[in-house]
Amino acid sequence: MPGNEMVTVWEKDPSSGRTRQAPKPDINEPPLRFYFLPPEPPVSDDTDSADFRYWVAAEALRRGADFWTPCLKVPASWIPGEMLQVRLDTPNGDLNSDYDGNILTFSHGSSPAYPGLVVYAGATPDILCHELGHAILHILNKDLWPPGIVEIEAFKESFGDMSAILCALQVSEFRDTLLAETQAAGTFWVSSSLSRIAEQFGKVVRAVAPEDAEVDCLRNAWNHHDYEAPATIADRHGPDMLTASPHSFSRVFTGAFYEAFAAMLAAKAAKSTRPTSEELRIASIHMRDILAKSVIGAQRRDDFFGYMAARMIDASAPDAAYPAIPTDVFTRRSILPGAIV
Repeated sequence: MPGNEMVTVWEKDPSSGRTRQAPKPDINEPPLRFYFLPPEPPVSDDTDSADFRYWVAAEALRRGADFWTPCLKVPASWIPGEMLQVRLDTPNGDLNSDYDGNILTFSHGSSPAYPGLVVYAGATPDILCHELGHAILHILNKDLWPPGIVEIEAFKESFGDMSAILCALQVSEFRDTLLAETQAAGTFWVSSSLSRIAEQFGKVVRAVAPEDAEVDCLRNAWNHHDYEAPATIADRHGPDMLTASPHSFSRVFTGAFYEAFAAMLAAKAAKSTRPTSEELRIASIHMRDILAKSVIGAQRRDDFFGYMAARMIDASAPDAAYPAIPTDVFTRRSILPGAIV
């Protein structure tokens, strides 16, 4: 059992080079337990080693599971059962990650454009917490899991990215980094190390398939994508273009979420628009609870983005400072019809 031992892990993305010390995680801690392949190795500070990557994954997944657990019914359990299997590096030669409803799977890959850069999906906290988000969403509402509706598939990807963002904000060192990074802008509604999801991962994806990653990351939550019916945009191409594929179309909802979160954070900051680290953490918990409450009981329907936007507004109603903000953002981005204002 972990005691006072510490492990070295990435602060957020490997591309930053910033590491931190964290308590050694217990992947067997209930209620959301994990089973890792491979088994537990020694603690290592060698960032190029499989041992180091194991502890990055263990810490990120434990932190993410603990963050989401308060939103789940008691007793909480993964959809596959008491333990969720995690395969940290499948030997398929592809840079990829996946939650198939039963297992979290990660692999590694590279690109001829960067022959010296081998990227392990399971070593990036953003990717780990994105896939964890899929498993959490599955618990919250398993009725959404059957595929077939474009906006639901895109929402699943958005929920993964929202999970990555909110889980990152549970790291005090990263909150300090973010506060310093955004100080000059005076707002969180800017491109930042928080909004840029999976920077290292995106670099290699972009080199292999330029249309599948943005210029500085895999996907950036700081965006200005407005809603358009998926059927009208299916034939577009390019990373800056919105397409009907779930990963691309997800950016519509993620961008609205991130803009609303930045405004909600400013509304709750004490005496100024610059929140403290603790206020930033508390705001992330508020947004977690709004998202979870919105998802529970949600029904399958074609216009899922607008439906979820309305549910998020309802879920934020208990706090008088919040409902007008998501209403404005979701309406301006055409996710909600103007009549709702």
